[in-house]
Amino acid sequence: MTDTAPVEPALIACPACDGLGFRIAPCACRHNGTEFLVSGRLLLSDSDPYPDCEICRGSGETTVMCFPCRQGGSLLAQGVVTVVNAVTGQTGSVQVVPGAFEPVPWEARPGRWIIDLSAIVSELAARVGVDTLYDMLDRPLSTHDLATPIYLPDTWSPASPEDEKAAAEQAAIAEWAGRRRWHLYVGYPAGVRTETDPEQRLVELRRAADAGRLDLVVRFLDGFWSVAFEVPNAHPRQGQAWYPGTATLVESLLAHTPSDLVEQSKGATTASGHWVVASPPPAGDGTSAWTVEDLVAAVSITAGGAAGGSATWRDGRWQLSALKVVEERELLAAQQTGQVRSTVERVVGRVDDLKTPPWLGPSIPTQRCARCVSGVAWRECSCTYLDDVATPDCPRCAGVGRAPDPYCSGCDDTRLVHLGAVVTLIGPDGRGQTTNLRIGKTPDVEFFVNDQGVRCARVPRELTAVAWAEAFGVDVDWLCSHGIRSIGALARDGVLATDLTDPREAVAEYLARLTAGRPGGRLVYFVRPPGDVPIESLLRPVLGVDARAEFAIAVDPRGRLRWGLAVTHRGAQSRYAPPEIDLTLGDAVGRVLAALPQRLGGIEHDVARTEPLSPAQQGRAVQIETGIQTLLQEVAQRYGRVLAAVTRDGWTLHAWTQRRWQRIGTGTSLRELVTQSRTTGL
Repeated sequence: MTDTAPVEPALIACPACDGLGFRIAPCACRHNGTEFLVSGRLLLSDSDPYPDCEICRGSGETTVMCFPCRQGGSLLAQGVVTVVNAVTGQTGSVQVVPGAFEPVPWEARPGRWIIDLSAIVSELAARVGVDTLYDMLDRPLSTHDLATPIYLPDTWSPASPEDEKAAAEQAAIAEWAGRRRWHLYVGYPAGVRTETDPEQRLVELRRAADAGRLDLVVRFLDGFWSVAFEVPNAHPRQGQAWYPGTATLVESLLAHTPSDLVEQSKGATTASGHWVVASPPPAGDGTSAWTVEDLVAAVSITAGGAAGGSATWRDGRWQLSALKVVEERELLAAQQTGQVRSTVERVVGRVDDLKTPPWLGPSIPTQRCARCVSGVAWRECSCTYLDDVATPDCPRCAGVGRAPDPYCSGCDDTRLVHLGAVVTLIGPDGRGQTTNLRIGKTPDVEFFVNDQGVRCARVPRELTAVAWAEAFGVDVDWLCSHGIRSIGALARDGVLATDLTDPREAVAEYLARLTAGRPGGRLVYFVRPPGDVPIESLLRPVLGVDARAEFAIAVDPRGRLRWGLAVTHRGAQSRYAPPEIDLTLGDAVGRVLAALPQRLGGIEHDVARTEPLSPAQQGRAVQIETGIQTLLQEVAQRYGRVLAAVTRDGWTLHAWTQRRWQRIGTGTSLRELVTQSRTTGL
């Protein structure tokens, strides 16, 4: 492969839609069938249309947006392939244009020709010194399948006239580039990025389950393996009994961290809660030392002759059981076509009961959700939003002011409200702390009116996240939910807007809001200390691909700095990552580096379909100036809220003053820019 000389790429009419910006496609009703009640099992679009379809009016065809050109009607016959070394920032790129690369025969389809991009990517990887490559989905690439080739049309042949071959290549490259203009791959030298050991991941999940008083459930169903955290006696929510999994247990283990499984359990299952009581450490048995291979063998044997098999890690041991179908639920869903789709989900259960864990205490008091106690959730109708008065002829509420809501926010559609909560904090070392939150006989609740004139209640401090973190010996900002440092203002401050006057009822409302949608009334948070990943490790690959890094810094009410970090295409608008998540710059850098292939690959979405791209090249390791964190801290302390951006050309600083962003300055060096701002006083 040789470097392609700079050329002016041709702007042509989109070959997918002939320049119209939209395409004629089979209507969705042709997937369903001709009846009002359909199963939705047809995958092909060659069946007869639904006569009363609300989309196509029975014609069977409809217009859809042309994805390659994004409705613009035009495409640039140019794409760029880039490989960047994640450690040094060295970057190699080539532009894919007609005539740049010699087509080769397509082995799978004799007579067809392709432009083989795998060979191009392989040579770029060797040029920048990397051994393993990852795509924008953070998936490791096989050396035999590094990139999808560009498929040339049937009309292309080596014997065709040059102008016909050029036109065919131009159309194929334009459509390929329209789907993804910039194919960016992140590479790592040998030994830098090690793959997660499935045995170690299994140990992490078991340790988190023990610390959180949760069940780690492994299921083998319909040839697929799934892994989940569940509370005792949990059952799937309506429409969630699909048990998605992977072909092997190893794949399922590697796809989930303990934090991921905790978050997934919230929307997948529901259960009545139990208090957690003190119990001796798990004794374990012979199954405690099972490896992944042992677990696969045991579950596979258990599943023989049954609907499936399962293994549940509880109280320090694995408990096996075959699975059986305990219920079949019909789900009805309205379709845009005007039809109703009927699907049947299977709910599976264990054949053998599990041993009750010693830490499982009495039941937490519960009650039906007041918002949907009638079986239908209600909300204020939109006709009352302007002046709080219902419109008499409103088609939604008929003048009542309240209308049915398909979703109940009071209980997260679980129809269950817990009058108590169980909070568990899990540290990096696997240490767990569990606290039962109960409604006291005479809770010390403070009622007040806030600055906006809203009546509020503040619950006792021991019911808030600040007290939980203090008992664990960490800062409350170290608690993580949804994989980020965000536990919500309700749990942190213990303040809720309410018209209630009884302190016990106010605490009950607080606990109900806190546990809405949480199976068993369980709140599980992971403790993550602030990170200290150096900024240079991120800026090298970012500047190597000629992208832009943005730093948002703000001073919180306690005088501490908060950081936000975003990566985008240098020509795109500001992404502005809100500085509420990360406690340190190293924290923000570590969060982005953990998904570097996704973050860098995602900047392709900022590139317009008709924007010419210059292939990024960086032959040497990228040099980064020192002291960036200290300089940014100085500027943030001076202005209170700062937005800094860096590209290959240098730095730009903005400060939030007079309710708008004002540019402080621009320079090739952050140190020079900060020094200049000291003297000018801007």
